[in-house]
Amino acid sequence: MASSSSAPEPSRTVAILLGASRWEKHAAIDDEKMQPAYEAAARRVRGYLRSERGLGLPERNILDLFDSKNASIDQDSEIRVFLRRQVSNEIATCSDILFYFIGHGTTNRDGRFVFVLRSTERDRLEQTVYRARDLAEALKREAPSQRYWLLLDCCASAKAFVDFQPSRSVYDVLQSDTNDFLAPSGTALFAACSSDGVALVDVKAGIPVFTSALMNVLDRGDRELGEMLTLSEIARLTQAEIGSTLGPEGIRPRAVQRYGMTRSLSRLSTPARAAR
Repeated sequence: MASSSSAPEPSRTVAILLGASRWEKHAAIDDEKMQPAYEAAARRVRGYLRSERGLGLPERNILDLFDSKNASIDQDSEIRVFLRRQVSNEIATCSDILFYFIGHGTTNRDGRFVFVLRSTERDRLEQTVYRARDLAEALKREAPSQRYWLLLDCCASAKAFVDFQPSRSVYDVLQSDTNDFLAPSGTALFAACSSDGVALVDVKAGIPVFTSALMNVLDRGDRELGEMLTLSEIARLTQAEIGSTLGPEGIRPRAVQRYGMTRSLSRLSTPARAAR
């Protein structure tokens, strides 16, 4: 398992891409004109995951469920099987799990965060969304010792973190046993907006604002910073990028990290750094 001060290694990092560009069974949010923007965001993320200038992950380390028409229960099963296989891989045991969601998020009747999938039905919302609580349970059960990087480009996304806070028993194990034979683990969340905020799409650029800004930051880096960016540095640079597009009143992304998450996802030199 990677230490808290190390960046994710390609061979030991896996990624899950979830979300949608269309919601044919939920007419209230389905907008065909916006489809290209969400698709563009998914392409940017895939490019970052696969590119040697990004994370450089092998294809087998990526589970791409974006725009999947499968029911939420089936997508949950796919996530669990994928994680189980990656964690049990004897050649390169998984140490970091990156989860990226693009699309619509909301809260259910209990006030808990849920992901709206392509298969979500407006008249059966409670039964057809994918609950953040279920994702958290899948991660904790199938990959209990790995680090989680949760990147959410959707409305109300910061509210999801409540479902990823470690239980006391897990926390105790990490605080005691890992000091002897395992490196600290943790969870980091970077959300497009606050719990009551709205994730925007840059209609002119044809891509969601948060993903566009974040990918620009990870692609370009910063001349004054080291080769690795901390989550707080990424958040600050992303906010500045959004501000250059929307002005000071634009959406404000939210970054949260827990016990030992200090390094970023950016791992390679950028053109700006190469010029130093």
